Amino acid sequence: MINLGVRGVLMVHFEVHSLARPRDFGPFFKAYRKAFTLIDGNGREFEGVALPEPTGRADWRSLADALLKPSKSFDEMVERMGMNPERWEAVFRVAGDTNHCKLRVENEMRLPGQAGAVVVDLRW
Repeated sequence: MINLGVRGVLMVHFEVHSLARPRDFGPFFKAYRKAFTLIDGNGREFEGVALPEPTGRADWRSLADALLKPSKSFDEMVERMGMNPERWEAVFRVAGDTNHCKLRVENEMRLPGQAGAVVVDLRW
């Protein structure tokens, strides 16, 4: 967690693997970008946003260029922005004293027999 005094930013890193060919992470992004909730030890909830992780070559100018130019696909946009479509992070703005967290992920693309959500204990 990055502590900003009374506020902080917590990032949870995860990987997404797609068996679809060609890979298309656009539906995942649309379905899951707001499916993440952080619950701290005091019961406070913080909503997060999931985004592909930037790679080492990402910079503000390339990000701005990618956002201003229309992309043919989500993967093309991610490539132009210098992000890894398989490595993601859920980003949360949290209180500075946030600790003992659990991550709740809603299963937005649920198939028959699958759980509607999963809750994972986070340790750092």
